[in-house]
Amino acid sequence: MANQSLKRKLDSSTETNSVPSRSQILNEKLSRRPDRHQLIEQGILHDSQCAPSLQHVEHALKRARLADELNSRLLNRPGPLDLIQHNILHLDKNEYPNLEQAIQGGQIPFKPTSLPRRPLIFHEYTGLPASCKPKVTRIDSLSSSSNVHQIRLAQQQLLLELTSNEQQSSLSPPLFHRKPLEQMTLIELRDVCKHYQIPSSHANKTKLIERIKQTQNKINNDDLSILKVNNGELSNADIIASLGISNVNKDDVEPLSIS
Repeated sequence: MANQSLKRKLDSSTETNSVPSRSQILNEKLSRRPDRHQLIEQGILHDSQCAPSLQHVEHALKRARLADELNSRLLNRPGPLDLIQHNILHLDKNEYPNLEQAIQGGQIPFKPTSLPRRPLIFHEYTGLPASCKPKVTRIDSLSSSSNVHQIRLAQQQLLLELTSNEQQSSLSPPLFHRKPLEQMTLIELRDVCKHYQIPSSHANKTKLIERIKQTQNKINNDDLSILKVNNGELSNADIIASLGISNVNKDDVEPLSIS
C-alpha cells in the first residue's frame, strides 16, 4: 500500500511538471506573433509611417465622413415615381398593366426629387482689389432636405391616387357585365363577388350567381328608392318600411321636403 501511494505521488508530480506554466504560454505566444508586414497584409495595420495616434484620428475622420455621406443620401433619397421611372421599382402588371409604362414614358408629369446641379461657369481670374473681401455662399442643408422630403411626399400621394384610380377603373361594373353571369367562369364570378364584397369561398357556380343577383337587386332597389326620394315620389310609409322602423305612427311623421 505504501508503494502504491508513493507511486501516485510521483505520477502527480510528473504531471504537474509536464503542464506548462502561464509565463511559458505567454512567451510562446510572443515568439509566434506576426510581424508588421503580415499585419498590413491582413488589414490590421495601415501601411503608413505615421504615429498610431494619427492613424486613429484618420480612421475616425473617415468614419465620420462616411456617416455624413450616408445621412445625406438618406435625406436626398429618390421618391417612388423616380424609382419606377428608372426601372428600379416595379408595379404588379396584373393589377396595374399600363401604369408603369405611362410613368416611364413620361405621360404622367411629376417633379423629380433629384435637384439639378448648378452649371459650372469657367472664367478667367483677374484678381480682386485689396479692399474687397471674398463672399462666402452658404447652402442651407435643412431647407434643401425639407424640399426633397416634400417632393417625395407629393410623389407618394400621386402614386396612391394613380393606383386607386387604376383599381376603380379595372373593377368598374361595365367590365363585369360584358357577358351574362351564366356564361362566366368560376374565376370571373369570384372577381364579381370581390367587387361587390360578397363572400365567395366554398361556393359553387350556382350559389355565386344567386348571391350576385340578390346583391344586384338590392343595389337597384336602393338606387330606385333614392331616386324616388329625390323626386318626391316616396311616401312616409315607404320610407319607414325601408328603414325597418316599427312602432311609429305614420300620421305623426311630417312629409319629407327636398330642397
